[in-house]
Parts: sequence; C-alpha cells; structure tokens
Amino acid sequence: MAVVNQPNNFVMHERYGNYIVNPQIIAGTVCHRGVILNGPNVRPTVILAIRHTTIETANLFAEKELPIYRMLRVIPSPFVARMIAEHTITTNNQPSGRIIIMPAANGTNLHTVLSTRGPMPLALACRMLVQITAGVAHCHSHRIVLRDITVGHIFFAEENRRTAFLGDLSHSKIVLPNPAHPGKAWLTEKCGTPPYIAQEILTQQAYDGFASDIYALGVVFFVALFGRFPYFANTPAALHAQIVNGQIEWPAGCPEQVISLLQRMLDRNPNTRIKANQILSLPWLADLVAENGIVVGPIEEENEEEDSDDEDETDDEDSDDDMEVNAIDNNDNDIDRDPSVGN
Repeated sequence: MAVVNQPNNFVMHERYGNYIVNPQIIAGTVCHRGVILNGPNVRPTVILAIRHTTIETANLFAEKELPIYRMLRVIPSPFVARMIAEHTITTNNQPSGRIIIMPAANGTNLHTVLSTRGPMPLALACRMLVQITAGVAHCHSHRIVLRDITVGHIFFAEENRRTAFLGDLSHSKIVLPNPAHPGKAWLTEKCGTPPYIAQEILTQQAYDGFASDIYALGVVFFVALFGRFPYFANTPAALHAQIVNGQIEWPAGCPEQVISLLQRMLDRNPNTRIKANQILSLPWLADLVAENGIVVGPIEEENEEEDSDDEDETDDEDSDDDMEVNAIDNNDNDIDRDPSVGN
C-alpha cells in the first residue's frame, strides 16, 4: 500500500454503506476499526478498512491489488484475507479515493506473537504452517503469487492462535501461465523482504514466483519454531551472500521430519523445492490437514533441472531490470536487525 497522510477534513466516524468506521493512522495506510450495521441495530464487530485518500493511490490500488481482492471474494479460502465490502470515496461528486473493508484479526499477527512470547510450540507452529500452506496453495491454484510472505503478514483470527490466515496481499500479483511451463509463474521484478528472499530472486533474471513463495514460507516456519532467521547478517550484501552460499545451523532436538521439510522448503534449487500441495500431502501432517477441512489439490511433478535464466518468456509487466530488492515490511526489517525474534 502507498503511504498516505491524514487529510485536514478527516472525521472520526465515517459511514460507507452498512459500515461505520473509526479511523486510525498506522504503518503506511489509513486503517479503521469499527462496527458493522445490521438492519436497525448496531452489532459490534471487528473490521479493518484500508482507505486511499487520493485518487492516484486509489487508481494504483484498483489496477494492481483490487482484482486480486475481488477474485478471492468470489473464490474464498478461510486461510486468506477476504474483502467484505468496497466503496468509492467522492468529493464534489468526483471520485477521490477508495475504501475496502476486511475482517480484522482478533489475535494479532505472527510477528507480534513471536516478539512477545518467543518461538511457538511445535504443534501450534505445524498447525499454522498447514493453514498458511493451504492459503498459499489456494492462491497458486488461481495464478496468484504472494511475493512477500513474512511473519508480519500472517494473522491469527483468535487469541488462542489456532486459526491463521494470510492477511496482507498488497504485493501479490496475478501471473498468466507460460504454455511451456504451466505449473510455474515467471517473474523478473525483484520483490520481497530481505530475510525471506530466495536465492534465485537475487541471482537470476527470471524466477518462478510459486517456488519463491514456498521459500519465504519456509523462512516463516523456521522463525516460528526457532525464533531466528535461517540466515542473518548485519548488511544487505552479507545477508545476500548468506542466502546464496551460507549454511544453516540446525538447532538440536528438532524432529527429523520437521528438519527434512524445512530443508525441502529452503532448497536453493527452485526446480526441486517442495510445492504447497506436496507439503499438505505429507503423511505426518495428514491429521492437521483433515482437522482443518483442507482439500489437497493435484500435485504437479514438474521438478525439471533447468536454469530459468534461459527462459525467454517472462512476465512483461515486471520487465524492469532493477536488481535492488525492496524491503517492504517494517516489522520484519526490525527482526532483521536483531538475530533473535522474541524475548
């Protein structure tokens, strides 16, 4: 989301259709917590509204992000944030902005949980992994690449942290299939939060966005379990070198099957990296998959050994050749400066 400033005429209560919201300014966007109106009665609930206060930011959102929110509203997943309403803001009968209303997380996000409580118990971390992987698989099945999965973008629906969902899709992108490799999503734009970036984003001209999403999810699982990143350094260049060539130090006492899964998620070769539906098909996660009512989709066996540098068909919209990776999540950059997550 683009950074916006509080306008001079910003009122404390605004009504949009069936929603009344109370604005608050937080990290980069104008967000609201409020109530939903139910007929003649006001029924308290928790909602989150994202308000773009200029037509420029509203149009940028409408072009890049709104189609994804609209798609996921029609084909929802319980493990991905779902837009419940959208409204155009008008000034003097002219469009001047846009507001979308989303369910808010009652149980805060994973970054806050890890910062205040430390690493998650194994059973709870595995539950979170299965739910978020189901959300990722749902997005991938509809050609949506998340591009920035971090602990700051994963939220819990309740305080008990038993239901997790992908709560920030602001850097997601719909990628049309390449007929030669329909199971992949070729991108060239370098996008992501530094500690979660796969080596192919740093080293290759074109890369598979689906595979890089799984790498980032592997970093999230690692951090949730161990309270630190698999790779850490004090400068971006040193961090990039670690991601490309470094060795992971595995904590003692972690079950072998968990280490094996993490190794497959953090595989430096994107062509052999495990896929979302393969994770959900692991026998030792079967009970959690069934408990959450997850239907596992088909498993694509397209793990060919190839160098995507040689791919000519890439996503044209992302054809800028900017090699600088965007650090786009302030919460996770805070973690990046401190090798420990939590207390």
